[in-house]
Amino acid sequence: FRIDWCRETLSRPIIHFVMSLLVRFSESVGDYKGTTARPWSRRLHNAIQAFRELLEFCYALSTHDDLSMKESAEILLTNTFYEAEFRDGLVTLVKNYNGIKSDKEFLKDVVKLIHLYLKSIESYCKQNK
Repeated sequence: FRIDWCRETLSRPIIHFVMSLLVRFSESVGDYKGTTARPWSRRLHNAIQAFRELLEFCYALSTHDDLSMKESAEILLTNTFYEAEFRDGLVTLVKNYNGIKSDKEFLKDVVKLIHLYLKSIESYCKQNK
């Protein structure tokens, strides 16, 4: 595993694209009732997992010894933290969870994503005191 290769592939447009998928799929899940929402729920689940991986890479970069990697991660995380639509969307995912439309693994991944998001914010704030 080479963290510097991850830095080359991470960019603001990629993160924004995954975030826009999260919002779009979340809205689509709400448009359907019962089990007809399951395909959209699966897509949303995949988008949540993808975004969590992106955050994990950013977090790994921010804790790396190399200063250039830390700076890259700080820029990406700053842009991510200031997206109000996404911050509010995380809370909405938990609030609107429906066991008929989504399974428990979906909820677990949402909670893991929120945990990582908060952990990243905490780390970011400690570094930028």
